[in-house]
Amino acid sequence: MLGLLSSIVITMMLGGNVLNSNVHAAKCEDIKGTMKWNGEGHDDNNPSEKKFFKALDEKTFCEVNKDIDHMKIKGEIKEDTKHDFDWLKETMYYQSVDEEAQHKLWESYSESPDDDGDKNLADYEMVESAY
Repeated sequence: MLGLLSSIVITMMLGGNVLNSNVHAAKCEDIKGTMKWNGEGHDDNNPSEKKFFKALDEKTFCEVNKDIDHMKIKGEIKEDTKHDFDWLKETMYYQSVDEEAQHKLWESYSESPDDDGDKNLADYEMVESAY
C-alpha cells in the first residue's frame, strides 16, 4: 500500500513539473504582478475595433493584454482582411514579445477558424498566449 501511494505521489509531482514547464510564454514584468490585475479599471463592454488596431500598433504585448483584460479594447485579427496575421507581425505588440509567445499567437490564429472557416485570432486568445 505504501509503495502504491509513493508511486502516485511521485507521478503527480513529475506530472506537475511537465505541466508547469511551458506555463509562461512571456512575463509582463512592467505590470504589477505577472499578468495578474485586480478587478478594477474595467471600461464599457463595447469598445471600438479602431482603438484595438491602434493599440496593437503603438503598445507593447503586455500593455495591450492589460487593455484587453480591462475591456478597454476589443477586436480580432482575421484572415483576408487589412488586419491579418501579416499585418500583426509588423506591430509593436507582436515585435515586443519573445518567439515562444509569437508562436502561440500563430497557433491560435491558424488553429481557431471563425464561423466562415477563415483563420482568426480573438482578443481573449491574445491574452491567453501570455500564459
